[in-house]
Amino acid sequence: MKNRIPIVFAINNTYAKQLATVIVSILSASSASYEFNILSRDIDNTNKEKLLSIKQKYSNAEFNFVDMSNVVKNFDLEKYLSKRENYNYISAETYFRFFIPEIFPHYEKILYLDADILVLDDLEKLFNTDIEDVYAGVSHDIAVEEFIARRKEKTQISNQDFYTYITDKLHKKSKDYFNAGVLLLNLKKFRKDGVVQKLWDFMAKETPLEFQDQDAFNAVLDTNIKYVDYRWNVIKGAYKRKSPNKEINKKQAYENPGIFHYVSVNKPWMLHYEISKYDYILEWWKYHKQTPFYTECDEYLFKHFLYLKNQEKNIRIISIVIANFVIVDITKTVERICINVLNVFKLKIKNKVHYKG
Repeated sequence: MKNRIPIVFAINNTYAKQLATVIVSILSASSASYEFNILSRDIDNTNKEKLLSIKQKYSNAEFNFVDMSNVVKNFDLEKYLSKRENYNYISAETYFRFFIPEIFPHYEKILYLDADILVLDDLEKLFNTDIEDVYAGVSHDIAVEEFIARRKEKTQISNQDFYTYITDKLHKKSKDYFNAGVLLLNLKKFRKDGVVQKLWDFMAKETPLEFQDQDAFNAVLDTNIKYVDYRWNVIKGAYKRKSPNKEINKKQAYENPGIFHYVSVNKPWMLHYEISKYDYILEWWKYHKQTPFYTECDEYLFKHFLYLKNQEKNIRIISIVIANFVIVDITKTVERICINVLNVFKLKIKNKVHYKG
């Protein structure tokens, strides 16, 4: 059998259904064989059995559960977590990435993926990227790079503008910044150059950090990386970002992503956000429906999502137009009421909708 492509995830028990959705999307997009290595310290037997049941449909999948309890027992990972506002969706499991070269000594190259993504193209294409001379294949984080270029937004941790932050805090030579949710890692070079120890040394010296271990990866790897096609880590809302990197075709990547990344607080399985702002929600639910984690509760949430999505269409309450001139026009969506009087007075009244899922 052809060698399996090794992929690593780091999750806690609450993210098992999201992981299953990612895995089904990977297997649906490729005929290659995959080894899914799941780093966790609390995943229960029920969730393990559900994940393993995916093999019944996909013979090109193998699963390897790695209990991280003993590996991290002497590490106080929680102390490295950011205390930024609205950042409690990040768990200490994010630091499991630092242990990958040690846990998998038999691999020279491995692909790490966050579990809040959806894979829409064959990952073998990404895995075959040549990273022989660098530490990792990565993708631009155009949101952070926009902040760096603008020099207006400030970090919550140190109250510096982002340009100053990456220069003075992260000591980066490059003003590029990558997202660590998709990392094609050159483990051979990591081990040869003692990169893991450098990561821990940086954390010990510079904590607290705005984006915790992601900042550490950017600081330590710095220019010793290779940027892959942006379509391999398209972040939610990317089309709104004004990336300073002219080589990135945001529109093309957004319309044809290889990996779509649901960054930040709002995720497809939650319904407490303004639905019209986000894309690739239906696609996530399509794959989640194919997992053994799909429940009646999920079915309710999905139908409610479809209802809210339908409500995004403008409902015209009143419209008075004379000789192509707007006298009064009032429209309504689930989010807002828009009032236009004489094309001069325009008002949008927000109607925030909060649903918990």
